[in-house]
Amino acid sequence: MARNNVLLAQCVCCCLAFVSSFVAVVPLSEHGHDFRGRCLLFTEGMWLSANLTVRERERFTVQEWGPPAACRFGLLGSLLSLLLAAAHAWRALFFLCQGRDGCEELQGIDLELNVDNSAFYDQFAIAQFGLWASWLAWLALTVLAFLKVYHSCRQEDVLDSLLHEKELLLARPASRASFQEEKSAII
Repeated sequence: MARNNVLLAQCVCCCLAFVSSFVAVVPLSEHGHDFRGRCLLFTEGMWLSANLTVRERERFTVQEWGPPAACRFGLLGSLLSLLLAAAHAWRALFFLCQGRDGCEELQGIDLELNVDNSAFYDQFAIAQFGLWASWLAWLALTVLAFLKVYHSCRQEDVLDSLLHEKELLLARPASRASFQEEKSAII
């Protein structure tokens, strides 16, 4: 039953990806048609007005149109996302209707390649888990490193050590009173 819930969630997410890609494809293709292949993204121009008192006479003058590739890239990415989402939604819906995922049944089929594929899907499922866990661990390490720097910068000893390092770099001593004035001015 839990496997069917996961398949249903995959199917719903793929359908949402399809709809959101469709929402991006339609306006981008309309823009290309309406602007006769020119792209408004990154276009340079200026507003001109013949009479400053009459706002109706203002118009936008294009000095240089944006590169057409700027709009085509978004359209291409949206189309690829649309096709991929449609394929995955169909696949998830197919497996949901059959009531199975398909991987376990395929694992037992002999591919006649003179290799042992009996544990292929299990091995790659474990590897996938390991890679995601590793990625999450590195993400946590990055957050902890930033927190460590943040907390160490918040301590007042940092100001003392920075003044000491400044004295060493400039090779001149500073008085403690001037340091206290600088510290109160900074805070």
